Amino acid sequence: MCNPITVAVELMHYGFWKPTVEEHAGGWVGFAPAFGQHVGIAIIISIVIVVIGQVTFRRFESTFAQDL
Repeated sequence: MCNPITVAVELMHYGFWKPTVEEHAGGWVGFAPAFGQHVGIAIIISIVIVVIGQVTFRRFESTFAQDL
């Protein structure tokens, strides 16, 4: 659950399979404990990586054509 992609795959599974599974008394079965925290952490990690990528791209954008 430390990898943001794992959380995204689990959310995709939830969205795909949820309509086909009967409701259990305790709700959706199969999520890890504290899955909501994992989703929040994955969103934060993803935002940080996007910001780092944007800053890096903007820094090297001006000399990209010359470097090729």
